[in-house]
Amino acid sequence: AGTNGKGSTSVFIASSLAEAGYTTGLYTSPHLLSLNERFQVNGKNISDRALEGIVDRLLREKRTSGINLSFFEFITSVAFEYFSESNCEYAVLEVGMGGRLDATNVIVPETSVLTPIGLEHREFLGSTVKEIALEKAGIIKEGIPVVSAEQENSAMRAIEKKSRELNASLSIQSQDFGFIKQNAGLKGQEFNYTSREHTIKGIKTTMIGEHQFGNASIAVRALELLGVQRKAIRSGLKKAFLPGRFQIIHNKVVVDVAHNPMGAMALKKSIEEFFPGKKALFVLGVSTDKDINAIVSALKPVAASFVCTQASFRGMPAGKVARAVKESGFNGSIRVLKKPAEAVSFALKQPIKPIILTGSFFSVGEGLASLEK
Repeated sequence: AGTNGKGSTSVFIASSLAEAGYTTGLYTSPHLLSLNERFQVNGKNISDRALEGIVDRLLREKRTSGINLSFFEFITSVAFEYFSESNCEYAVLEVGMGGRLDATNVIVPETSVLTPIGLEHREFLGSTVKEIALEKAGIIKEGIPVVSAEQENSAMRAIEKKSRELNASLSIQSQDFGFIKQNAGLKGQEFNYTSREHTIKGIKTTMIGEHQFGNASIAVRALELLGVQRKAIRSGLKKAFLPGRFQIIHNKVVVDVAHNPMGAMALKKSIEEFFPGKKALFVLGVSTDKDINAIVSALKPVAASFVCTQASFRGMPAGKVARAVKESGFNGSIRVLKKPAEAVSFALKQPIKPIILTGSFFSVGEGLASLEK
């Protein structure tokens, strides 16, 4: 659970468990191009045939039982069914929203993992970081070890309190474990993992950005608690991949699902590191419930121009995105192209590099589909 880094941390853990020889399920959300992306076993998406078969069976069960399920509850049941059919020995589950009341939280885990927590989904989770952290800390279970990212003070206190109440041992990033950055480039990066007990040198990942050092070190701590050997950890982290996380497509086109202010700030830092001295053309579309002013504020210092767009699902009107950019005091080019495919096509014809396709999973997914064509 967490606000940012859940997907990346999940895929680091799942990849390493598979490398250790375990049949491993991975459940993530949302998807970019295909629903199949949400259900993986040993790094492979569920097939169309298997997905259709499970959905048909569970729809019959749903009608017979009369149980009313949300979309997310239903596809979480699809994940459990698929992992059961596949005889998975481990399942790595990314929480959808919050934690305490999330559909994934019906399980009793081997370990619980909390990535960085910030303000999100305030209409459901609470108006402060502390309240949101308490919801996310709902995945902590009696006597089950917990791994947490470094958090702001109010969130950390909430997590520590919940862990004490449930007698759950807590490992905290920057206190009990951490990382020492070695090098980073567009093709990958390397770090040393450190803990109170030992150091693991020269761990490599192809998923890049300063924030991925933190996500990877959290994953290593969780894997150590599960007894996974160093060789599998090294191999798993190196092979781990999740689309849309500062993903270099071609010719300095980058795809990154920076869908909230915390993600936008991480994206800004990555641009400064990997494209020093350059300013980007942003193709930006966000969901209706996001803090567009904070997202624009984070991106503005590294922006040459904005092409504002709108996903067909839950998309904030492109004109509203453009107004937020203008009202921020940005004095570069601002263009509105409602359809992400048109926005991407326009951006590719511009001389500005890099081009960053970013914002909601939905707008990024539509733009990425047009890029692949």
